[in-house]
Amino acid sequence: MVWLNEAQHYLDAGGGLGERIAAALHSLLTDSAREPVLVLGTLWPEYATAFTTLPQPGGHDPHPQVRELLAGRQTPLPDSFDTTAINRAKALAENGDEQLAHALDHAADGHLTQFLAGAPELLRRYDTASPAARAVLHAAMDARRLGVGLHLPVNFLALAAEDYLTDHELNQASDNWLEQALADLGKTVYGNLAPPCDASACALRAANPAFKQTRRWRHPPTGWRTTSNNMGATSADYSAPRPPSGTAYTITSPTLTGSPAGADGCRIPLE
Repeated sequence: MVWLNEAQHYLDAGGGLGERIAAALHSLLTDSAREPVLVLGTLWPEYATAFTTLPQPGGHDPHPQVRELLAGRQTPLPDSFDTTAINRAKALAENGDEQLAHALDHAADGHLTQFLAGAPELLRRYDTASPAARAVLHAAMDARRLGVGLHLPVNFLALAAEDYLTDHELNQASDNWLEQALADLGKTVYGNLAPPCDASACALRAANPAFKQTRRWRHPPTGWRTTSNNMGATSADYSAPRPPSGTAYTITSPTLTGSPAGADGCRIPLE
């Protein structure tokens, strides 16, 4: 058995090596004297398309051996688990598979494979993010936890994120620090996961593992009062002292008020 995880790393190796690997694998699979043989690999659709697309007449053909290897040997996989597969996964989780149980709790729309593949790298990106990118994430995370809508305007993030940066970090930041931060945050990882941002709008979803696991609650910085007022919150007081344990914020759009746990409204408990 030959296992090729992320097969593009082998089949697209430079200097002709990828073609030689493909030819060797094809020879292995078609040599009856060497049976039984199983070659199993994973390949993202965009790479499969690039490898199997015929060149223009007279054009350069960079992957003839890879195309021959893949011909009739691809098995498309669905993007998400169906109900039957989800139920099987739940049974495994109940029998002690903690990683699968965690994925079931956090993955959206049955995308367990994407979560298992991408979540660790996404959390690593959070840990190694630039100060500006982390400030944008923190501003968005606190906004979501305080009941701000799912789609966060860039001008809100630009104003709010500055209060998560130190004076030194602000002095070191470039003039286009926000654009750079959003570009960094928008890059996908394994499983096509990323905090989904672009230069015109930012939709940071609470289901994203980085938002659920990376930070315990912290009271937003003082500048949130100004930022929230600029966004239309007329009586929010984000800079008030931290309420005692057992108190929750009640969101009464667009106002935030301290209220005892158990009061009506959308409550965000302070941990």
